[in-house]
Amino acid sequence: MRVAVFRPPHARCNTAFEVQRSMYRYLAKNYNIDITLFVDECTNFNDDQLRVITLKRKALSSWRKLWFRNSLRTQNQLFTYHGVPTILKNFDLIETSDPTLYYYAYDAYRSAKKSGARLVCGSSVTIPELLWMKKGKAQEVIDYASKISCCTPMALNRFEEMGILLSNSEKVIILGHPFDTDVFRPFQREIDDGLIRILTVGRLSREKGHQFLIEAVSRLIPHYPQLRLNIVGEGIFRENLISLVKELFLEGIVTFSGSIAHNELPTVYNQSDIFALCSIRTNSWEEYFGAVIGEAMSCGKSVIATKIGGVPFVVKDGETGFLVKQGDVDDLTEKIKILIEKNHLRKEMGLRARKHILEKYSLEKVAERCYQLWTS
Repeated sequence: MRVAVFRPPHARCNTAFEVQRSMYRYLAKNYNIDITLFVDECTNFNDDQLRVITLKRKALSSWRKLWFRNSLRTQNQLFTYHGVPTILKNFDLIETSDPTLYYYAYDAYRSAKKSGARLVCGSSVTIPELLWMKKGKAQEVIDYASKISCCTPMALNRFEEMGILLSNSEKVIILGHPFDTDVFRPFQREIDDGLIRILTVGRLSREKGHQFLIEAVSRLIPHYPQLRLNIVGEGIFRENLISLVKELFLEGIVTFSGSIAHNELPTVYNQSDIFALCSIRTNSWEEYFGAVIGEAMSCGKSVIATKIGGVPFVVKDGETGFLVKQGDVDDLTEKIKILIEKNHLRKEMGLRARKHILEKYSLEKVAERCYQLWTS
């Protein structure tokens, strides 16, 4: 079976695609599937186990741009690729992205229809108002697709609310994100110095909500001087966050570790006591799953996350962690305080978090669901 993964701009070295790549490698090795990843020329992506083909962008013509809404805000979608019908003609199945958001998904559909290949498309997006492609074109792709992959039920609900997919459609499989639970696993911290370490991982941007976490730490540090915060990631909001740390006199309490290679993250998770991700919803984005949340849970960490998007599908409030209102520093501070003071609860939540990932999102279980998606 020959499969083309045609999601070019998504194939890059970030956490979300790294977890997908682990599944593609697993499927290629254990299910004997020939997988080719098609990647955007701007991502500089490669892989030592899977075939990778780099694509050059081709600007859309003026009349095609009319298919998009809010074009100034969707510049990453205003392109297609050279030679798509030719490069996709010898595959049994083409997996592509959300046809309501990406024009190249429509190209993948036309190629699949022309060559007789089966088509799988899907999404993790949970914001119903988000529509960048002309709805009729997206409907064509959805109708032709043999299966629809949704990361969470919230993504399926979005398609239903948009009216392009019927409720209870037999086409849909809720896939989730895969986590290599042998790599992302709990292990003993090398040094026990009595500190309570909070960790957050994500790009440094306003919507990731690191500023709320910093403020919560500033409120807690007078009562819990053993508290520390480590922020992993890079982005345009870095200087703003550094200024906030200085303003709140948290130098030495808050650490910026920059970008860390994905294979080094298990160690970073295991050096922490609490994982937090305080993202907020914008008009065009929210936390659709939170891959870093799943990785931390797989490492046996209790988590605190914002109750937005697909996060409640991953974090069971009060069981595997706590969900807080977005931007609510009082709520966030209180939940951190509980986990600081109740060491037994912190450990119990971490154990339940690990169990939840093993049962629902282990690499083996998600790969099996993906195989069913591709072959049924």
